[in-house]
Amino acid sequence: MPSVKSSLSSMYGNVRASCEAVAEHFYISSSYLKKILAQEAGSSFTSVVEEIRLEKACELLASNQYYIA
Repeated sequence: MPSVKSSLSSMYGNVRASCEAVAEHFYISSSYLKKILAQEAGSSFTSVVEEIRLEKACELLASNQYYIA
């Protein structure tokens, strides 16, 4: 199975990227997904998604394409 964290990175902007939806994408249960994330990333699904979103926000701000008013 491909890295769950890398797959989440590609779908972070998807509004439907809930734990259940991501688990469904991999054809596994949400509880198994949570277990895999705990082993792979060492944190919860929510923490991983927040980390990815913050990384992407920092990338966008660093690109000078968007500004904070």
